[in-house]
Amino acid sequence: MAAHRPGKRQLKREREAVRPYSRSQLANDQRQQSELHRQMTLAHLQWLQPHLPPDWRRWSQQVLQQDAADTRHGLCCSAVLGMDMPLLQRFMQVIPAPDKLYVHSLSDTEALVFDNAGHAFAARLQQAQIADWQTSAAQTTEFETRLRAVDATALHAAWQQFSDEMDQPVNLGQFGIQVFDAGLDEQRLVCISPITLDWMEHYCNIDTNCRWFNGVSRIMDGAEIAHTMSHGRD
Repeated sequence: MAAHRPGKRQLKREREAVRPYSRSQLANDQRQQSELHRQMTLAHLQWLQPHLPPDWRRWSQQVLQQDAADTRHGLCCSAVLGMDMPLLQRFMQVIPAPDKLYVHSLSDTEALVFDNAGHAFAARLQQAQIADWQTSAAQTTEFETRLRAVDATALHAAWQQFSDEMDQPVNLGQFGIQVFDAGLDEQRLVCISPITLDWMEHYCNIDTNCRWFNGVSRIMDGAEIAHTMSHGRD
């Protein structure tokens, strides 16, 4: 009996289907590829430099001239996976003023959210929604998401605007957010970009019909957008 061979339409549907990465895939990559992410961030800043306002351009020039040892831990002041945004927002409702906040994925359906003051919550997830949330005594030094409280206003405002402009797609968790602080009072540079793990198929994990699918960077002044730079198609 001859094997079933998919037709052209089926092959096209499979090729165009969105195949999002799981929470554990994203978390493992974030933990294991720190040096690669640092190099990508430097390349990203270099690409952004001509598009930045003068004060930010001077800051980026200084960052790009630093030695690797200086930028290894201080390049990006907050780095957040989009899949962790609901967890961060829930934590900040319970603990109003955390100084530094972290998320560690235990599995595809469990995550630990904690801060540097010793508060911790275990979250059980179901289809990216929080199904259960309870105080935890667990301790860990591992994390994929880190957020400074002083960056939270700019990050949440930029993310909300991004979500609204994308019309709340189901693949928001497949984007990553970086927040940079140039020491300009309340100003922050917030960069939101798709997470790419498969170099053969760059965007197989996101819906490329969405606006801003290639990412966007914004200068935020508090919760206000001061300057916008798009990445590729908008």
